[in-house]
Amino acid sequence: MKYWLIYGGDEKPEEDQKQPGPRKGKAGHKALETFYSGSTIAEAIKAGTESYGAVTSEDMQAVKALRIVLQNYFSQTVSDGWEIKAVEREYSIGRYKGIIDVIAKHGKRVFMVDHKFQQSTQTNHLHFDPQVSFYLMLAQKLALPVSGLLYNIIPTGLSAKGKPNNPVRTFLQRSKRFLAEYETDLVIQISEMDNFHSNPRPYRNFTKDCVWDCQFYQECLEAMEGIEWQNRPQISKPIRLVS
Repeated sequence: MKYWLIYGGDEKPEEDQKQPGPRKGKAGHKALETFYSGSTIAEAIKAGTESYGAVTSEDMQAVKALRIVLQNYFSQTVSDGWEIKAVEREYSIGRYKGIIDVIAKHGKRVFMVDHKFQQSTQTNHLHFDPQVSFYLMLAQKLALPVSGLLYNIIPTGLSAKGKPNNPVRTFLQRSKRFLAEYETDLVIQISEMDNFHSNPRPYRNFTKDCVWDCQFYQECLEAMEGIEWQNRPQISKPIRLVS
């Protein structure tokens, strides 16, 4: 249903830009994009905080906290020694398209970087994370000379004393077999999306994370008023992802 609201309907609702999480992530990405494009730390922090679009006193507090988070990130990582190959570059092949935050080289290793501004620094889900799998699949299909993806978590929360937490980085790879099975499942999902255009009968997200993970939650409730949900269509065969 989220897919349909974004891509399928005639009138597409705007994403909720008032929520602090998405705004903080957008502003943080802008800061890192500016820095990795060759600007100074001060210029990067200014670009990020301006991108937040502070208006209220709460916004100003959020911007202050973001500035602390960014300053800590840059102080921790300015000596990484990365040779930047690309920043915010879009790649596509067929119906697959993605924007990679950074492609960097360190020593002999070239890798993709995906920035995440979030409260949680849990990483045990990343070996099956679909976005990570998608970027690695895209890189493989395009024969990009990368050895994997660095998942770059910048914690947005501050301690009771107002101190930021250090970034958490996890280097991830996928086997060819894993990516082949992932793409098989993805092709089935694309088929479901195509069918949805001609017969938009909604079904619930099987991960059941609508409340906290969908910016169209209220819009969806209103659109679905009086309409009965159907069960998720059965895929043609079960997919077992292997590492």
